[in-house]
Amino acid sequence: MGKKGVSPLIAVILLLVITVAMAGSIMVFLRGTLTKLQSQVGESMGGTEVYSIRILDISTCNWDGSKLNMTIYFRNEGKRIPGGTPITLVIRDEDGNNLVTKIDDTSLLPNDCERDKTCNITLTNEAVTTAPPYYLYISIKGNDFTYTFDSCAS
Repeated sequence: MGKKGVSPLIAVILLLVITVAMAGSIMVFLRGTLTKLQSQVGESMGGTEVYSIRILDISTCNWDGSKLNMTIYFRNEGKRIPGGTPITLVIRDEDGNNLVTKIDDTSLLPNDCERDKTCNITLTNEAVTTAPPYYLYISIKGNDFTYTFDSCAS
């Protein structure tokens, strides 16, 4: 019959190239779709918010025997923390007694705290009658952070 065609070896190679290309396209499509789906499921369950802060400094810490004033500087090393995010802040004495307790307080961080930025929380005229050392506990949506500081200006 004399018809010429593609050799079987070239045909197999072409089929493999087409199969690999299709598999790659499907994988790229599914990766984007699965990422979006995971994000939507996490948001609907109230999770996947990862906050990470590092306390840098407790400055302007003044205690006059009855009132505590302080500014807590921290670096946001995680997700952006929107202003008005409920924050729990507890300051304890060395015996574990709560001296200052703010539960889900939305006024502690009035402005957004962007990733890789230094932000602060200020406490003013908190009634505290115990001298330092103090133990600071901060929780942002279930992400907990602790810090110990030994002195405060009197």
